[in-house]
Amino acid sequence: MTNKKAGEIPAPSASVAGRPPTTPKPTTTGNNSTNGGTNAIANPEAARLALQNLLANVPPELRAKIQGDYDRAITQALSEGQPLEKFLPALRFVSAAEISTKEFKPLTWVIPDYLPIGLIILAGRPKVGKSWLALQVCRSISAGGKIFGKDIAHGRALYLSLEDHERRLKDRMIKQRWPANPKGIDYMLPDAFRDQIQRLNGGGGARLAKVIAEKGYRFVVIDTLSRALKGDQKDESDMTEALAPLQETALRLEISVLVVDHHKKPMTAADPNPVDDILGSTAKGAVADAIWGLYAEQGKAGAKLCITGRDVEQITLKIIRDDFMCWQSEGEAYAIDRTEQRDRIIEAIKMLGRCQLATIAKTVGEDEGNTFRRLQDMANAGMIKRIEDKKHAKVFYDLPESPDQLQL
Repeated sequence: MTNKKAGEIPAPSASVAGRPPTTPKPTTTGNNSTNGGTNAIANPEAARLALQNLLANVPPELRAKIQGDYDRAITQALSEGQPLEKFLPALRFVSAAEISTKEFKPLTWVIPDYLPIGLIILAGRPKVGKSWLALQVCRSISAGGKIFGKDIAHGRALYLSLEDHERRLKDRMIKQRWPANPKGIDYMLPDAFRDQIQRLNGGGGARLAKVIAEKGYRFVVIDTLSRALKGDQKDESDMTEALAPLQETALRLEISVLVVDHHKKPMTAADPNPVDDILGSTAKGAVADAIWGLYAEQGKAGAKLCITGRDVEQITLKIIRDDFMCWQSEGEAYAIDRTEQRDRIIEAIKMLGRCQLATIAKTVGEDEGNTFRRLQDMANAGMIKRIEDKKHAKVFYDLPESPDQLQL
């Protein structure tokens, strides 16, 4: 019996897929060569079997990476003209008929319709309330409560607080009325992250992903991404290296990993684009399964939360912070804004009497184009009257004769 040294890779298993192991024997085909005379190996079957034996004896989390590296290396060699086609596995295809008849289980949500499983980016300008929102979600999940009117199943949460220490965290939990002895939520503070994880790119992301799986967390917050990375956030390879292991773990375990990030310029709720507004590389948005963009409304206490993603129907919520620093949803932003704008127009016509477009637009503080479209919608709905003065080629707007006709 041969003694195995510590750290030595085990010998290939007796068989793989029912076949005995084969020792690959390099052979050549005469003088067949490429790239300056390098002989092409002519035993692809032995090479494939050797790779299968290797994959059978490494940890499961490394198998996909080794297979992927192998495929990429051979593909690169092919692009350089080396005759190695036979060393690659056959291309895999799935028919449209197979997909169309396949039964899939329902999508898994952490917050129904708003927060799916996978990697989620919550981005916004500094001091807009991102951390308060992330803490609120943690509290709701640990208690199995509600947020934005949606029921949330109970689960464990992990919060990587990389900007705030214990004193501030306690103060925020008190303000949000957390239980005196909250259960099911763990924090990792800046010094522990710095000593044990160091950074997400460079192996830290893979280690964190392993711990998430072991501890059984259902929701994980990384606050903020800029404190969890080193290097240029515009570098696509660095961003993919940092975020991909977390995304893969989240999808495999059916959990959400929410990364708090920043917007790249002073954006407002007037022109939100949650994907394009993320600071740094476009790879962030490409890796993310969903994006939450938090936009403050100029001169108002509330904000808009724009939600989009691969399996998320795009929606913008109008939210406002209550006395306990928790965000509360007032509903879908477009419908609310439309109602508020219509109310302003009706109040303006009440005050002005019969009037024209330019006067109404100036009174409500909007441009004439948007005001015109809104007036036409309101006239079609019977909320106001549209009066044409054909003799002078003018159009006036007024309220219905009877207050009962105001169909608000």
